[in-house]
Amino acid sequence: MAENLTILFVEDLITDYELALYEIKKVNPEINSKRVDTREKFIDALRNFKPDIIISDYIMPNFNGMTALDIKKEISPDIPFIMLTGSSNEETAVQCMKAGADDYVIKEHIKRLPHSITSALANSRVRKEIIQTQQELARRELLLRNAVNNLPSHFTIYDNQGRIEYINNYGLVMSNLTAKDAVGRRE
Repeated sequence: MAENLTILFVEDLITDYELALYEIKKVNPEINSKRVDTREKFIDALRNFKPDIIISDYIMPNFNGMTALDIKKEISPDIPFIMLTGSSNEETAVQCMKAGADDYVIKEHIKRLPHSITSALANSRVRKEIIQTQQELARRELLLRNAVNNLPSHFTIYDNQGRIEYINNYGLVMSNLTAKDAVGRRE
């Protein structure tokens, strides 16, 4: 688990918040946490507290975990989100996971929470690395495409059936075709 972890709890019961903190601090005593129980406080904490992870109760009197998850996806989509609830309903767990929660921990099994946090944070890092890699690949593809398009000679890529997959600008001009007409054509 990451050191100096910042956790935002969406929880109405102080006792459940303290129990979760107790379990987490067994593994990582270096955490900074905040507890909120209303929509307004949650939105403010997302913007100003800047949590590394969110742990939310599923049902509360004035707010609920699914609404918190929806708000989180809109404001801070990259922050991992764990639903921590007293409900052991499997359908609820599936609903939460389909909605985008990283995990679903039943309060009865709260000892699993530190592992869930570690796993959610690791998965978040992997997702960020994948996005960065995809962006870098797109940047390099654009760079290569621009270089090939500006070659002063004909450059064509064919698929395994001999059809044009790509033709650079010089090739289009020399063959008197548009890219739309050239792609898919056999030369």
